[in-house]
Amino acid sequence: MRRIHRLSLLLFFASVCLGAAIFSRYDRIRRANVKPMELYSVINSQVNALRTSDFSRAYLHVSSEFKRKYNIVQFTGMIRAEYPALARTDHVEYGAVECNGRRAVIEVYFIDGKDRVIPCIYTLVNEGADWKIENVRLLKKKDARLMLTGILSSAL
Repeated sequence: MRRIHRLSLLLFFASVCLGAAIFSRYDRIRRANVKPMELYSVINSQVNALRTSDFSRAYLHVSSEFKRKYNIVQFTGMIRAEYPALARTDHVEYGAVECNGRRAVIEVYFIDGKDRVIPCIYTLVNEGADWKIENVRLLKKKDARLMLTGILSSAL
């Protein structure tokens, strides 16, 4: 077999594999019937509640598994101790959404008035008709002047 034929065959199979990977990711999201705006809405609702120190309303957005581990008093203490900066941000941007069955993982970027970015990874779980926040992991802060990978911007 000539070299050009082997190269063409290799490129053909590589493009088929790439197409299958892209379709698989799209199909997983479609099958899960996840609308990213539903997920963003849950996060926005909780952050808005935290901005007004309405911890009871913010607690409504956490998963039942989280509620089994932490009561409202522990939740309030955790927010005040570990996540106070999230309530003081001016702007939220959303990045990639990865869905796997009834779980969704979202990149979320909180930006404050001094152009500091607090990147987070949110994990949400579908509990019947509602999405609930299961976990929030804070990542290292960044300067907002650096390019973000966010795909949706939301002023709070």
